[in-house]
Amino acid sequence: MIAGDPRSPDRVVPPTGFTARLTVLTAAAMAFLAVFALALSLATGRLADRWSDALARSATIRISAPPDQMAAQTRSV
Repeated sequence: MIAGDPRSPDRVVPPTGFTARLTVLTAAAMAFLAVFALALSLATGRLADRWSDALARSATIRISAPPDQMAAQTRSV
């Protein structure tokens, strides 16, 4: 079944010709895109780890106070 007769009329892609080359080109493009997506995913994961480490050592404090009390509130934090 896998290594059947190459002259068999029920083949989806013929063994030679334009359609065979087009199928190989399409498969190569899809493989390239898959590897590119995997590399991008791994790089994004490493970047997210670095950002989370950097943000773990910091905090943001929001001070909601009238303008005349802003300096006092800032010093109290």
